[in-house]
Amino acid sequence: MSDSGFSANMVVPNLNTTQTLSIMGMTFAVSGAIAGLAYLHQQPLPSVTVAKVTETVKADASGVVTASKSTMTTTMVQPDK
Repeated sequence: MSDSGFSANMVVPNLNTTQTLSIMGMTFAVSGAIAGLAYLHQQPLPSVTVAKVTETVKADASGVVTASKSTMTTTMVQPDK
């Protein structure tokens, strides 16, 4: 039994196994969530760059084909603290 199960049984000595495991699971889940959020606070996600390339081909009445290519780049940066 882990510390959370032992502590729960010390507070309420008549817990059955299901209640003890439920308390242990919630304790581990909350602890993991807090640790994960603390990690993301110290090491935020990197910036994301999205590139969109558009190619256009046109033909006029005389049969001349023209091609054009445009690139749009967007960078999303995490805000500073």
